[in-house]
Amino acid sequence: MNIELKNFKYSEFMSQETYAFETTVWVDGKRAFTAENSGQGGSDYYLPVKGQTRNDMTKIHKQIRDHHLEKVSNDMNKTFFRNCPDEDNEWVKNLSDEAIVEIVIADLIKRKNYAKDMKRDLKKSILIRKPDGVLEVMKFKGEGRKKIEECHINYAKRKHPDYLILNDLPFEEALDVFITYMEGEDS
Repeated sequence: MNIELKNFKYSEFMSQETYAFETTVWVDGKRAFTAENSGQGGSDYYLPVKGQTRNDMTKIHKQIRDHHLEKVSNDMNKTFFRNCPDEDNEWVKNLSDEAIVEIVIADLIKRKNYAKDMKRDLKKSILIRKPDGVLEVMKFKGEGRKKIEECHINYAKRKHPDYLILNDLPFEEALDVFITYMEGEDS
């Protein structure tokens, strides 16, 4: 199941306790519903798109829940029970369809925000993950230097052959490494 956020609008300054956003959610290439949140701690608000009923949207929410429940459960286990291996997260299975959809959308928003940050960093510097998991930034000085070119990436690969060069990875793979580091998870 492919879920995308289109017509995405995000407001960092309005995001107090939750993400402040509005977006159209597409599922498997079709407009599914709209989602929004004022950013003040409340739940997301969902509306069916033109030509659909609330019942149609509810069916889509159930499909999203069924498809993503295991991943959400595993992510919750890593996030909340990292230091408590004996804890059970069976409670996740009792969450409503809308709660699972909200978690999935929040994860997509998080990825969009990290992707924006990483794209900015990749344009002006080389991002390197050392073997110990630490992410390092390599910058190049020079008058008029505005963006990283292939010669810079090649230099970094020669200088650090055992390091992972994020600029040289497919974008989604580099983003996973970037998010893992930014959130402090073990690599």
